[in-house]
Amino acid sequence: MARYYFHAENGHRVVDEQGSDYESDVEVRHTALRLLCEMLPMMEQDLWRGRAARVLVTNAAQEEVFVLTVEASARGV
Repeated sequence: MARYYFHAENGHRVVDEQGSDYESDVEVRHTALRLLCEMLPMMEQDLWRGRAARVLVTNAAQEEVFVLTVEASARGV
């Protein structure tokens, strides 16, 4: 098992200080995607104003494993 940290960003970073243990990379990717999907409704207005929502996943050494990013743009918003 390995420990991963899921940091959320949308103009400021919410740091995951505890982390969670996972047995596979598939579980880590699934958790990151689920977290991003849960964040999006709370960030909707910022998204349409051009501020990206991100989940940054790091390992126990705080090295970046991957990043999920959602961006949106619209005229007149």
